[in-house]
Amino acid sequence: QVHVQLRAYELSGARRAGYRTWDDVAAWYSQLTEGMAAPDASVSQAAKAAAGGGSKRKKLQAVQRFLQDEIVDVPTFYNLAALPVRKPATVLKAKVGDAKDQASLGLAMLQALGIGGFPVLVSRLGSFATVPDLPTPAPFNHVLIAVPSGGRYSFLDPSTPALPTGRLPGALQGQRGLLIRAGRAEL
Repeated sequence: QVHVQLRAYELSGARRAGYRTWDDVAAWYSQLTEGMAAPDASVSQAAKAAAGGGSKRKKLQAVQRFLQDEIVDVPTFYNLAALPVRKPATVLKAKVGDAKDQASLGLAMLQALGIGGFPVLVSRLGSFATVPDLPTPAPFNHVLIAVPSGGRYSFLDPSTPALPTGRLPGALQGQRGLLIRAGRAEL
């Protein structure tokens, strides 16, 4: 049923039918969250206050801790388009958001600290596509942040309380993930 709801989307005003590749799913998510990872003054201030100074690792830990401790998670078990996207400043002010809102806020905070990152769409344990090899955003209901770090990635889960940087909760371990880079996907 979710797959039927997400079979078509609009990209730059043109309606696209279906998802032929994982890059199409990445383009859908990029359009859904377009402009949401840019920090404004309030987000930059919060990032600098949370992180203080220090190494890249300390900044990553501070941003993850801020997101986990200060922003209440609204779990979305259906799909990432179930709730409207909100700007990072709105999420920061309300102190509540779903996974894509928290990831956008986290990416904006990292950007304010001079650190780049990418969203990673994942499925919680028990979420799956009806046809596993069919590219579709339907099974993805959680978003992580991947930060390039020495030829690999450090992963941040913005919504699992008390989770150390680089660790994934049990419900995400072994699940499929889709790393999104400027409309391109890496499964």
